[in-house]
Amino acid sequence: MEPERAAGRPLLHATVVLLIEVLLVAVTWFVLGWLGQPRASFTVTMTTWSLLLVLYAAPVQAAIAARSRSGQSLTLYLFLVGLVIWGATATTHLPAMFPLVMGIAALELTERDSSWRTAGLGVFMTLAGAATMSWFVATGQVPSAFSSATNVHLTVLLALMGCVLIVRGVGRARVAVALRNELAEAQSRRDAELHHAATHDALTGTLSRGGLGGVLAGPVGRSPGLAVIYLDLDGFKAINDEHGHGAGDALLVKVAERFAEAVPGEGVLARMGGDEFVVVVPQMPSAEAASSLADQLQDCLNVPLEIPSGDCAVVVSVGVSAGMSWSAEPAADPEALMREADMGMYENKRSSQLRVRRRRTDRVQPPAPRREGSALA
Repeated sequence: MEPERAAGRPLLHATVVLLIEVLLVAVTWFVLGWLGQPRASFTVTMTTWSLLLVLYAAPVQAAIAARSRSGQSLTLYLFLVGLVIWGATATTHLPAMFPLVMGIAALELTERDSSWRTAGLGVFMTLAGAATMSWFVATGQVPSAFSSATNVHLTVLLALMGCVLIVRGVGRARVAVALRNELAEAQSRRDAELHHAATHDALTGTLSRGGLGGVLAGPVGRSPGLAVIYLDLDGFKAINDEHGHGAGDALLVKVAERFAEAVPGEGVLARMGGDEFVVVVPQMPSAEAASSLADQLQDCLNVPLEIPSGDCAVVVSVGVSAGMSWSAEPAADPEALMREADMGMYENKRSSQLRVRRRRTDRVQPPAPRREGSALA
């Protein structure tokens, strides 16, 4: 019930405003009579102005705009409003004010539709309506409190003012729209930068620990044949201590580039911190294929790396210890695969010699029996 009431409030509000506006028109008609001023009949005045006020109501405006091709254009609405404004001002004995009223109406509409098509229609209807109104006044078909010459003079001046209002309104609205779009794009870029900073390693550009967690929580973590390869550099600390942290950072960047070249297109590379990296690849066909990928990742560091060291460059070699885990079916807990690969990497590291002998302990999780409660399906 509450949503229905909330949906009906705008319509109720528009109805109340419309009734107040119609009442003001009636009061104005009686005041003009009391002051002895010329006026149209009560029926004609109330009919034309009530039609204008109904057409100008927000729900009616929204309904007509929704029927446009874009769902937002107010060109048709402005055309209808212009016709009704013409009829309403013809009943006032001040028909020369039509172009000014038309300009004000178009000015307000440009805040919601700043297209030059709508603005052009507004200018056209202002000029065409003013010329038509002057002709009707000159032929005596529309009453005017001024002479025909004075009415033409006023019409020309007010038509100029009405057109200026429309053109300036469109220009101001388009500037405002451009500014809003620019602010929205800047905010979007800022959000993208913040998201990238939160999910990527600032040094290497790979995914960070947090970014990898998001990947494992998504479709990649639920895919069958998920392989996790944990990598830890051998000899990095010695190079970092000897050549400085700048050289160590440069080494990590180059190592990440080598790893990234070896990772398949559907896989992801993440730096877990320090000199540890993780590669996650979904839909690996077998444990042997995952093991072969781990070999490729280790082999990609066989070629020495050149890094800056002070004012010169040095060529260094690093080894890498690896641990691998694989699950044939979608893993119920991808983090368990991470822990298995981590354990395998540390076992390999303890049993190997720096940059000379590399061995790897591959931990493969076979498909678990199909029963509820198993850690890995």
